[in-house]
Amino acid sequence: KRAEVHMYRSFDPNLPKPKTGREDQIDLVDPWYGGQHEFEVAIDQIAEVAPYIVDWVSQPL
Repeated sequence: KRAEVHMYRSFDPNLPKPKTGREDQIDLVDPWYGGQHEFEVAIDQIAEVAPYIVDWVSQPL
């Protein structure tokens, strides 16, 4: 089977699918140079999508 690479937030069914080549529009917030708020946004994004990723990897091959 061919390998697949997915953007983390592409698993979020509530986000519109970005145009091909514009997947950066759904990238996670990078909190590295930001303040506390950016870290809170990033963890919220991660927590929101995690259950959908678990569902996807739990599907039989």
